[in-house]
Amino acid sequence: MKLATILKGKKIQILIPVILFFLCTASMQQLNAQYSIWSFKAGPSLGFQRWNSVGSTQPLLGLHGSVAVESYEPGKPFAFFAELAYHQRGSSQRVNGGQTQNGVNYDGFTIKNRFHNLSFALGGRKSFGPDFRYFYSLDLRAEYTLDYELSNYFQGFDDFVRKFNYGLDVGGGINIPLGFHMGFIDLQLQPDLSRQIYSLKIRRSGLSRK
Repeated sequence: MKLATILKGKKIQILIPVILFFLCTASMQQLNAQYSIWSFKAGPSLGFQRWNSVGSTQPLLGLHGSVAVESYEPGKPFAFFAELAYHQRGSSQRVNGGQTQNGVNYDGFTIKNRFHNLSFALGGRKSFGPDFRYFYSLDLRAEYTLDYELSNYFQGFDDFVRKFNYGLDVGGGINIPLGFHMGFIDLQLQPDLSRQIYSLKIRRSGLSRK
């Protein structure tokens, strides 16, 4: 009974960003159904979350994808959007090989921590240049951690993984006309404003994620 309750609660938490996305979608379409457009994005990502006292931080290669609905008015450079996305967060740390005080050599190794997050974002975008060819965007996002993969060196840290996080997205790119459709290349920086793993106990030990 207890397990069923936990699973039910987790499903509700996962549905929160999905429900928010469709509520925003319905609101935009109700305001002006003929002036809303859909967009889809997918591509690689580089995670740079920082972890103290575990070696040098290296980028973690991941994947992401999103679907968004955006307001649209011909001839206007400003637009508002709501986005539902999947992101792989985290980072890797390279620990160099060396020799112990007893003269035993050891090889270098890499520590990887990966988080699978579902996010909901609200923001705005402004286009500029000839034919509104270029754009930049800004949004606030909330994330829920669906799953995670911690390195063996982080065993016992499961209780300190924060399920809900938030951050800021800043991006820019170029629009590419594709017949009746519009393609685009979008580059974004997505700094976290909260900690993916955090507790006072970990912080005192010097192993908290910055």
